[in-house]
Amino acid sequence: MTLFDITQELFSSVVYPGDPAPEACELPVSGACAHLSALRMCAHNGTHMDAPRHFLPDGYGIDGIPLEKCVGEALVLDAAGRFGAEDAARLPSGCRRLLLRGGAVPDAAGAEALAARGLW
Repeated sequence: MTLFDITQELFSSVVYPGDPAPEACELPVSGACAHLSALRMCAHNGTHMDAPRHFLPDGYGIDGIPLEKCVGEALVLDAAGRFGAEDAARLPSGCRRLLLRGGAVPDAAGAEALAARGLW
């Protein structure tokens, strides 16, 4: 099995318009022998997985996604920019899991097309 690192570097990742950019700062600690830092960011920065609740008022949260749906063979697609319904239509018929790397972002039609195929 080949493992792919699809993580996006947190501080250089694209931030959704209107969301705060991630910030890190060192915390002052008197008398401590360690350095402490704080992180301030939106939950949608960097690598993450959205749940249906993010888009649908009655959708389930991330805790409603069974872990077994997140483990197994997946198609890792290098793509950038908008990922639309036409992109989803070009995926192999046996594709059950899809990992996008390279900054691709599904638009609404792309997300609907992926959901219609039963992809995770």
